Amino acid sequence: MALHTCPDCGREISDRADRCIHCGCPVASRRADQNRTKLFIIVLLALIGFAVGIVIGSMARNSEGAAVELPFGIKPEMTVEEMHQCMLDAGFELFYNQTENRRTEYVYQPTTVNGTESPMTLLSLKDGVVEVAHLFTEDAAHGTENVSPQFIAFREGLVKTYGLPTHEGKGECSWEDGAFALRLYYIGKDGGALWLDTVYDPVYK
Repeated sequence: MALHTCPDCGREISDRADRCIHCGCPVASRRADQNRTKLFIIVLLALIGFAVGIVIGSMARNSEGAAVELPFGIKPEMTVEEMHQCMLDAGFELFYNQTENRRTEYVYQPTTVNGTESPMTLLSLKDGVVEVAHLFTEDAAHGTENVSPQFIAFREGLVKTYGLPTHEGKGECSWEDGAFALRLYYIGKDGGALWLDTVYDPVYK
């Protein structure tokens, strides 16, 4: 039998006693209150630690690189016509546009992006999701299993601007920042098509 001190009179009593045999203090209820207080403090400290971790992680991410946003001055709140005008102001020439199944697409003529010719640039909008995508032709030997020097050069340039990718796999990497995401990836295991696109999706806002 272990002994502990009564919180009222200070005398030693059994740790199994419900009341102090000397002064009648209800030690059992006191112990329950103390346990609840300790549990509350532990939960509170855990929540504080979690919140601090989120803040520090956010600060670390922001300190590593710039925030991801849509290119060429495009803003999610713009109309389709305003976004299209931003593309024209950036030097893109419209090839064609179409609207089908609530999706509006503008396809632009070849231009230079990041110092490399892109045979096609796409501006796509559907249900609040905005995407600006650039296609770069690749040798068919390059793809998810064998990335090209161009892929490596693009990735290195993006790391300098945005920091390390938030996700990376075979032939793909992405930088995610709330509702915005920047992605560099191949379509098809055998390559031939390398895409660099920026997406705004309000679901993740």
